[in-house]
Amino acid sequence: MPGCHGREPAGAPGSHPEAARVRVDGYCSAMNAAGLEIDLDHIRFGNFLPGEGERHGAELLAGPNPPTAIFAGSGLRALGVIAAAAARGLSVPRDLSVVGYDEITSRAGGARS
Repeated sequence: MPGCHGREPAGAPGSHPEAARVRVDGYCSAMNAAGLEIDLDHIRFGNFLPGEGERHGAELLAGPNPPTAIFAGSGLRALGVIAAAAARGLSVPRDLSVVGYDEITSRAGGARS
């Protein structure tokens, strides 16, 4: 995949390396197809939970060239990214666009969000 070579998911406890690899490949493929630049320094690996999203979101948003959009590897990670944005006083979607890969089932009533 042009622009994504050398990025392999780490086998962190609780992570799903093959799922992460497929999601990164899809992200890179879509970015390449759209003619958009891929900043390899913005790609993060970890588990699919909100804490990782918040930690990685905070790192990205505090960097010298913060993104204006973040594609999270799971819906739960996206929730963490949104929390990191809120902690910095950013509004989603006004200041930052956030997309999560999969659906989240709400604990209240099983509604999808």
